[in-house]
Amino acid sequence: MREHRLRYVAWTCARAIARGTVGAKVGNVYRTIISAELESALKKRFTSHRDYDKWHPKTVEAVIQAAKKNGMALTFGQGAKLLAIYIKTLYIIPGQRKDLLKHAHPPVDRILLMNALPKRERSNPGYLAWTHFDKKRYNDAFKKVEFKCCIGERWTIEKFWHPHQKNTV
Repeated sequence: MREHRLRYVAWTCARAIARGTVGAKVGNVYRTIISAELESALKKRFTSHRDYDKWHPKTVEAVIQAAKKNGMALTFGQGAKLLAIYIKTLYIIPGQRKDLLKHAHPPVDRILLMNALPKRERSNPGYLAWTHFDKKRYNDAFKKVEFKCCIGERWTIEKFWHPHQKNTV
């Protein structure tokens, strides 16, 4: 069962980061997930947003380094999305980890940013280009989205992710 879950999560992650990511093949993503040791990293239980935010950049950097060894060059934004999709697929959707539901970052991408950022920022393509985000730009965008809508559980931010509508906020 574990192997099937890992294959499925590798596929979901590869699809999520495929745009603009050289080498984002399922096999490369699978090997990245294994070599970044995400399963072990997520044995940690989070007690606060601050606790998660301290863990998150180190884990994204581990993903980026593992990806590099597996034929992919990821930006911080792409690494963060891979991690978020991994968490969403294995823990959030099955409802297995309340701590992650409350503290983890949901996937940040153009659709979410387009619907959640203030109008003046979403009219600037640079504010939406999550595939080019470095750590600072990712954190700035996430904090703006979180400030706008998040009270308590961070996954409530996903209410802005609705691809069938654009600019609805």
